[in-house]
Amino acid sequence: MLLEMADVMEQERAELTATRATVKAQTLRIEKLEHRVARLLRVQFGRSSEKMDIAQLRLMFEEVEVPEPANDEVAAPPVAKSARKSGGRVPLPAHFPRQTVDHQPSPCSVGLDGSQRHRDVPG
Repeated sequence: MLLEMADVMEQERAELTATRATVKAQTLRIEKLEHRVARLLRVQFGRSSEKMDIAQLRLMFEEVEVPEPANDEVAAPPVAKSARKSGGRVPLPAHFPRQTVDHQPSPCSVGLDGSQRHRDVPG
């Protein structure tokens, strides 16, 4: 019975060691990816003198390999992009009444140079 317990403990220690190694590797990978994201943000939003060449960006992402799923049994469903509406105004419907308003200056208006101008008012 003690030998069985010792074997079980050895198996659990081996699993624990493997799990710690996996966690350590994933933590290192996360830190690398966070560093890349910070660098890309600096490139995109930093000073113009700090902008990076497109070829350098491609080189940076060539070494990124696709991560293997840890212990996910069910894959996450793909996220659909939301369709964005184009900018601009939508024209008013045809059944709305249309009114044309002609705005005229007042009979006495002041010019840009401060002079008074009078308009002949039809009688």
